[in-house]
Amino acid sequence: MASMNKLFARLFGKVQEAPPTWQPLEKCIGRERCADFILSRDGNVNVYRHKATGKELRLDDDGHCYVFKNGNYEPTDFKATWEDIERKITASAGQSNRAPTLARQPELHAATPTNRHQMVILTGPSSTPPQVAAQAPPSPTSVQVANQDRLGDRRPLVLSGSPDLHRIFSDQNPGSPMTDSEQNRQFWQSLTLATKRNILAIAYLKHPSPAVRLGTIKLVRDVQTVGVSYEMVNLLGDADLGVSRAAAESVWERERSSNCEDAVKSLRDEIRGSTSRGTTDGLVMGREKAIRALDTLSDCAPDEPSRTAIAEIAKREVIIAERIQDLDTASVQFARTEQRKQFTYELYQAPNREQALAFLKRKVVTKQHYYVEVETPDGTFGRDLNGIYW
Repeated sequence: MASMNKLFARLFGKVQEAPPTWQPLEKCIGRERCADFILSRDGNVNVYRHKATGKELRLDDDGHCYVFKNGNYEPTDFKATWEDIERKITASAGQSNRAPTLARQPELHAATPTNRHQMVILTGPSSTPPQVAAQAPPSPTSVQVANQDRLGDRRPLVLSGSPDLHRIFSDQNPGSPMTDSEQNRQFWQSLTLATKRNILAIAYLKHPSPAVRLGTIKLVRDVQTVGVSYEMVNLLGDADLGVSRAAAESVWERERSSNCEDAVKSLRDEIRGSTSRGTTDGLVMGREKAIRALDTLSDCAPDEPSRTAIAEIAKREVIIAERIQDLDTASVQFARTEQRKQFTYELYQAPNREQALAFLKRKVVTKQHYYVEVETPDGTFGRDLNGIYW
């Protein structure tokens, strides 16, 4: 945690010392229901993530509710936000809708929380209100995870709720995580041991329990497959700090020779919301989580040369609008305006990438099909209605 705080201090100034607290959520929904959430801290905001649905509720210490939009926290209506979470909970459980029970929500104030990237995450017993910990339900005997590779009959994979991971990953004939059917039995029997372990590794890296995900990360370091490497990158944004940092160490072990360039490019696509092909195929993290993931990966660099190298790769590949440095952009010169069918391009020239980005950060585009582009020796950077692109 100390090294992560140093990174945040270097990027954003003084680290917020206030610890996460359950009190705002307890006042709004009652202490008993807090057991369904994981608590973390994002600057001055407490982030409550629902374990089953992944939906997040963000409250400051006074109980005011916020939503994260366009790089900032904005006040929002608690009741509407909570009702949306309730609908997701009900849908996840397969139950009929029920009316939420709410405590009084304080009036919203206009002040926006600061230092949003200064994240402190609590998991495990210390994150649960004392009276709730004793009432927590036992671990389920089995859990389901997505069958993303559409194996066998394509139904979800079934995993042990409290698995013996050492046995699973040392077994020379591991049991199948697939639902029991003749088709699935024949499919599993046809696989090599290496393929079975790869499937099990990917599945248990998706397990809902942070302890299981963490244990799996440590046991599958020898599984050097594209699928496992992909899951490790996804786990860089895990809500559990121990899991995310263990995943970062694993990614560094796998990509040390390239200073994690492939991982940075994957996170780049998540941050900008599109792949190099202009599609959203395979994107699962979302911008905010991907930014945290990139910070974690950088912070876990094994030595100073590696830290410098990944910083250079990130600088080249990734643009985070709220982190663009404010510079004098007097040297950015207007070139021309072009009309290409229904698309309008306002074109400029700049001496380098940094001044182009500083210029685009200040530009505002309010019309669809309108693009501001700046040509530089480092490439062309632009801005449209959706933000900065490159």
